[in-house]
Amino acid sequence: MCKFASTFPSMGTTGIKYDVTAVIVTLIWGGTFINTRLLIDNGVAAHEIYFLRAGIAYTALWLFCMASGRGMRVRSKTLRDEATFLLLGVTGGSLYFMTENAAIGMTVVTNVSFIVSSCPFFATLIAILFTKSLKANKNIMAGGLTAIAGLALVVFNGKFILKLSPQGDTLAMAACLSWAVYSVVMRSVTERYDAVMALRGDPPRFGNYDPSRDAFHHASELVRFIRRWEDRQHLDRRLTIGVAGFPEGHPESRNRIREMDFLKAKLDEGADYICTQLFFDNHNFFDYRDRCRLLGINAPIIAGIMPVISISGMNRMADLSSGTNFPARLLKGMLRAGGDRESIERIGINYASYQCSELLDAEVDGIHFYTLNKSKATLSIYKNLGINNYFDVDRIHMMNDIYKNSGNTYDS
Repeated sequence: MCKFASTFPSMGTTGIKYDVTAVIVTLIWGGTFINTRLLIDNGVAAHEIYFLRAGIAYTALWLFCMASGRGMRVRSKTLRDEATFLLLGVTGGSLYFMTENAAIGMTVVTNVSFIVSSCPFFATLIAILFTKSLKANKNIMAGGLTAIAGLALVVFNGKFILKLSPQGDTLAMAACLSWAVYSVVMRSVTERYDAVMALRGDPPRFGNYDPSRDAFHHASELVRFIRRWEDRQHLDRRLTIGVAGFPEGHPESRNRIREMDFLKAKLDEGADYICTQLFFDNHNFFDYRDRCRLLGINAPIIAGIMPVISISGMNRMADLSSGTNFPARLLKGMLRAGGDRESIERIGINYASYQCSELLDAEVDGIHFYTLNKSKATLSIYKNLGINNYFDVDRIHMMNDIYKNSGNTYDS
């Protein structure tokens, strides 16, 4: 799932900061053409410029990810995704910059600027010809041609002098088409994901965090922003928005009744489902679900489960999820393990398996596992429950309905 963070600087209602940001990006991007030409004129080869840029960009991205605590994923989940991102890297990275840098050294900068900046028009043509997401119409074609005409006036500054360089202009066109392909493929990648988890997120680890400077002070405002953004984008399908729920109460809330009002506000603004904070006592979840239904909150409520696999992990959970109750039954089991890691892991998996079994019997809408990038415990829980795939949950519910009349319950 995608995650919208609400720690953006205040943007106001006019969107002026968006426009200012666009102008700054345009100036920086336009300056790269001139800077590249200066580097080439001073003896720096096109491939050297590319590797310098790539190295600086990767280092900056790595530092940002490390500083933010997000880390960096080295590999994709599937070979298809890996191939897709390889294509994105080639078309939007190496091939694009290599051809653009080489073109700047062979033809005038204005030619390269004009041809490369025509990329959106060619991206539209490629999308019309090779995808089903866009259909040609008069408005699109007229808008594209008008944009190119305006672009020509800006780039050539009203003083057009024909200076053609077949080799250089061809390389510039190759760069343009490369970026156009990148844009179309990137659009197809982003359209795969239509689920958004709207959370505030954890405060930054470094610096003084002032929540009063956030653009959104409540998650309901973030949900409203996403829905309005969605309306402006005219997407082919509606986004699915999830929000957080707290069966044992939000750690920063002193008023449990008012807290439920905030939850309802998130749903009223357009959220589709609730995913709860981790919990270890199912009674707290059942009571929370009942309170939601009393308030008219009928959206699916996904139970958040995190198996305890180590004492240090349990202590970390206590810090991350302030206010979470650790039942005496779970703590007694941990004490009986006597510090043995394998015993602690088995106890944690068995406890979480019992939780999930009871939740499934109570017809929970769904279960979300907090894996912390460690799937072994979750896979073990699946095996304990006898679930071979996700759809078996529906089968369990169906069998429960069949057996209810006889007073029995299907063994999940």
